[in-house]
Amino acid sequence: MSLSAFSIDISLPFFPDIASSLESTLSVMPLVVTVFLLFMGIGNLVFGTLSDKYGRKPVLIGTLTMFIGGAVVCGLADTLQQLLTGRALQGFAVGAMPVVATAILRDTFSGRELGRSMAIATGIFSIGPIVAPLLGVALAEVGGSWRTVFYITAVYAVMLLTVLLIIPETNKKLSADATNATVMWRNSKAILLHPQSGYFLMVSAITYIAMILIVSTAPAIFNNEFGITGAKFAVLFALHGTGIIVGQVLNHRLIAVYGVVKTALLAALIMGASTLSIVLFALMGWLNEYWLSFLVAFFAVGFLSVIANSTTMLLQPQGDKAGLAASIRGATSSVVATIGSSILALFVQNSVLLWGAALFGVSFISASLLYRWHTHHRV
Repeated sequence: MSLSAFSIDISLPFFPDIASSLESTLSVMPLVVTVFLLFMGIGNLVFGTLSDKYGRKPVLIGTLTMFIGGAVVCGLADTLQQLLTGRALQGFAVGAMPVVATAILRDTFSGRELGRSMAIATGIFSIGPIVAPLLGVALAEVGGSWRTVFYITAVYAVMLLTVLLIIPETNKKLSADATNATVMWRNSKAILLHPQSGYFLMVSAITYIAMILIVSTAPAIFNNEFGITGAKFAVLFALHGTGIIVGQVLNHRLIAVYGVVKTALLAALIMGASTLSIVLFALMGWLNEYWLSFLVAFFAVGFLSVIANSTTMLLQPQGDKAGLAASIRGATSSVVATIGSSILALFVQNSVLLWGAALFGVSFISASLLYRWHTHHRV
């Protein structure tokens, strides 16, 4: 699950170097993220169904190999177009990772145990946001090339392939007709029209907008508002990963007491409180890079809990279609978030005040949807 975040965040400190090396501009560097995410969404849609038919392990082996190929293309790129081609290939391949990972969890757990296990997995996901930018800036500080970053992602994938050799296959009921067009259409309709699955698909997709907006615009926000780049940016940005860890520890424990939805609602309120604080601090002139980093970390306590718990609620009724359900969630979230965050980024225009307001708007919608479900279903 952490490979996607790792692959994105490790490149962030190198955006100025990439732009200079490829004779481009810093303003178009978010394409390195958005192209990756767009193709990740396409991969999300493809690989869950394939894992229902052929098993989780074969799909992971194939896509990790494809990911390595994309990393090599990025490392050898001489133009921005070549780099984006490699990122598209990496993104398409990495689309399998969260989908198959969540399907494996659904193969293995159900009920509240699924929710608690999802919290643990999402906590491990935070390895990417913490380690990747720090590793990236460490490379920069010792004079490493931005090309090395992509070779490191290839090494990471090779390590995952090695570990995969000892992981058992969890899909014990392979579906021979999972890729049949008629069956896929019927099963997709069943998932989308299911009252619970369809609702939490919407919650997950909307909440995901906030994450992509932060990742794609944070370098510009810190640079334009506070003049922060390089090592200092990497350290401050990595702090939000600690918020993810804290959030998932709390999520794991609170689910056992309050249940999946109520815990998600509490997490959404944390999202709202942190982003509203960004707006108020900016208006009062109190906001600096340290307060912003703290508030983004506070936001991180909540937002991945909302996504993890929404995924649990989406998958819970879809045990026999876990791969397809995970695919639909991943694809919908990636595409909606990429489009939504790109539109919001146009209005934010590198202003931390507008940035905070956009994040608060997403948080408010997520909290409202969760409150509505909670009041109607009491779960």
